[in-house]
Amino acid sequence: IITYQNQAYKIADIEKAILDYIYLNKDITISSDFISLRWNKEIFKKIDVPIFKKYLQLFNSSTLKKRAEQFLIYIYD
Repeated sequence: IITYQNQAYKIADIEKAILDYIYLNKDITISSDFISLRWNKEIFKKIDVPIFKKYLQLFNSSTLKKRAEQFLIYIYD
């Protein structure tokens, strides 16, 4: 929770935000789909992979798991 001008805001970790995006954009299924997003791989290489995988388990979705694995292939390829 971040407080700014007497207002409290919940800000997602980058690892959770990535998973939310992949979850909501079901047309992203293979690693090459991420190329069209033109995401900066260097920024995403800094994610905490154990935390990413911890959040992924909370979704309890085999489909999302496959898509998240494709994301990791994309950033580390």
